[in-house]
Amino acid sequence: MNDPLPDVQTDAASAAAAEPRSTPEASPFAESAPAPVRPPMGAARLARLNAAQAQLGFCVQHGDTPAIRRCDRCQARMCATCDFAFDHIHVCPACVANPTLPVSTRRIVQASLGLVLVGFATVVLGIIMAGLWELDERAAGGVFTGLILLPAVAGTVCACTAMSKRLGNNALLWTSTAWNLVMLGILGILMVVGMAKG
Repeated sequence: MNDPLPDVQTDAASAAAAEPRSTPEASPFAESAPAPVRPPMGAARLARLNAAQAQLGFCVQHGDTPAIRRCDRCQARMCATCDFAFDHIHVCPACVANPTLPVSTRRIVQASLGLVLVGFATVVLGIIMAGLWELDERAAGGVFTGLILLPAVAGTVCACTAMSKRLGNNALLWTSTAWNLVMLGILGILMVVGMAKG
């Protein structure tokens, strides 16, 4: 009898089953797993703001709106709508209506620095004009520029930046600005006269 032919399909199937299966390579275009959800960056700040609002209570002007801070002048509670910021000073609408707002420390420091600089320049100029400091022409130019002109210019910048049209300006700010501008005018006249003589 003839032997039956071997079943080729069965042998191929068993051989394929015997081979170890390799895991398919991940396609670079396959969708990646969704990233874990992170809390918003401002969550801690929002929590602090909510805690501050709970302590402050509600706005004086808008009774149903939580307050975010107190007025730097009258300490009234105010919401974001009522918060007016002027030169790092936060005031309520009632204090904005009053033109006598307090002058900030930064503006006072600037005006004081302007007074110190223009005072120094005035003293040096007075000493030279009185003949108490004898200088040759070469040294006079350096002294005039370094010890008189530059301090006067720096003082004018400090004094003028301390002034504000929207906020109140006290006597210190006006004095510093006026003195510096007068000093610059005098120095300008001296420079023009010196150039005319030269």
